[in-house]
Amino acid sequence: MKNNSSSLLPNGLEDLLPPFAGHEADLSYRLINDFVGFGYRRVKTPLAEFEDSLLAGGPSSKLSHKTFRVMDPVSKKMMGVRSDTTPQIGRLALSRLRDAARPLRLSYCADILRVQGSDLRPERQYCQVGCELIGDESLEADVEILLIAVHSLMDLGLEGLSVDLCCSSLINTIFDEYDVKSSEREEYLLCLAHRDRDSLSAFDCEAARVFCLLIDAIGRADKGFTLLSDHKFPSRVRAVVDELESRYEAFVQGLTQMGIEGVSVTLDLVEKRGFEYHKGMGFALFAKGVRGELGRGGRYDAGLGDEAESAVGFTFYMDSVRRAVGEREMQYRFIYVPYGVSWADVLKVQDDGYCVIRGDYQVDQIEEIRGLGCAYCLRDGQVFEI
Repeated sequence: MKNNSSSLLPNGLEDLLPPFAGHEADLSYRLINDFVGFGYRRVKTPLAEFEDSLLAGGPSSKLSHKTFRVMDPVSKKMMGVRSDTTPQIGRLALSRLRDAARPLRLSYCADILRVQGSDLRPERQYCQVGCELIGDESLEADVEILLIAVHSLMDLGLEGLSVDLCCSSLINTIFDEYDVKSSEREEYLLCLAHRDRDSLSAFDCEAARVFCLLIDAIGRADKGFTLLSDHKFPSRVRAVVDELESRYEAFVQGLTQMGIEGVSVTLDLVEKRGFEYHKGMGFALFAKGVRGELGRGGRYDAGLGDEAESAVGFTFYMDSVRRAVGEREMQYRFIYVPYGVSWADVLKVQDDGYCVIRGDYQVDQIEEIRGLGCAYCLRDGQVFEI
């Protein structure tokens, strides 16, 4: 008996078979083409880089714990396998594309590998497709990214789309404004992660009351912002909330202008998970009935220190997108052509829109031909459906 242990894969990794591999590739191609229509040009980055550059700062520094390391046998230096494509785009913007006109609009399609998965996303290798807009801090840039993300998913035929707005940096702003002690912050964060309003109330201080208010505002964005509108926040906190609300309003207006309907927008201002390197606006994309996020995005700093540039972008997780669209086979028309038919006739059939499968079955061996996935066969120069 054959030992099947050689075909086992590590946890979080999988083979993608027909028709699903083709389906995912087709969806990725369509998304990239949609991005091009908005001026986003595609780049391709290496699977691995020297650790010093891959984890040099900015978004990369927050992903160190997710990154596989390997030794480069040529240079004898440590390399990291990318666990997220966004930091590599930032490196390109600040090096090879330093002198390119701003704002810089780039797109990508790449596989990533992570040390471990999460409860909601156990996969450790998957394809990322996304856009980055670098060098523009405006409201218009944030709204453009939001609208492109929604528009491209809707163009795939996706339904039941939800956009969850957040601002992970708001929590630290509240800590600072209310002088929350460093020793207490972890306890606050644990309560916020579990949306534990009762435990927060026990702190009996203004910071805790503000966090309880933010938890109360979780849900529909219009209702959440209305709830927050009358509270007398410190000026820095109020500025953050107002900036996010202005982006929400412009986003909703943009959806109307695009003729996009049926998208729900929610608010969660205590969400931090998965937004390790973001500041300002962040968002996650969901589809009804699909496990986990379709993707995430938001504003961040590309690079570090004086060289940093403000950027905003999003990343789709293509395994989730594929599940959301539906695990359907692409609409190929496979035709069976017996050996002996000239290659000129094969090319002619292809020109007519068929995908050719050749073999040595006779044209009357219908079941065997169907077993090859063919719904048509070529007999005496004519196409017949079987």
